[in-house]
Amino acid sequence: MEEYRYYASSARKVAAAVWIALIALLGYACAGAGAQCGSEAPVDTVPCRNYEQCVDKVITALQNATPNKKDLSYTRIYPRGTFGGVTGSASCVLGTELQHCQECLVGAKAVLDGCKSYAAAGSFVGDVCTMTYAQFLPHE
Repeated sequence: MEEYRYYASSARKVAAAVWIALIALLGYACAGAGAQCGSEAPVDTVPCRNYEQCVDKVITALQNATPNKKDLSYTRIYPRGTFGGVTGSASCVLGTELQHCQECLVGAKAVLDGCKSYAAAGSFVGDVCTMTYAQFLPHE
């Protein structure tokens, strides 16, 4: 019985380490797009309970942006998860390039999918997975 508990505890520690590494990698991958971001005064922030809802909001924000790419507002998404009392988060800035947008959304989806898998396994009962999306204005 004791041996089983040890393995279960080790598995949780390994899973947490993998999740934290994913968060760090996501933040690093999105740093290049972040360098393009201008003023960080939030225009609108909306909590999203699932990935699809946030993607819809991001796509709408991009569609409603001005056609002039130099004036395009930036959108940042924050996948956030709390596992076993430890909270991790990452932010991706979606710049003027659609490719950056897609890369960041894919990264954010990976974080939330990991979050859902933890919840489905029942390892961290009562923990939270949310995503927040916010628009940011570029430099004048």
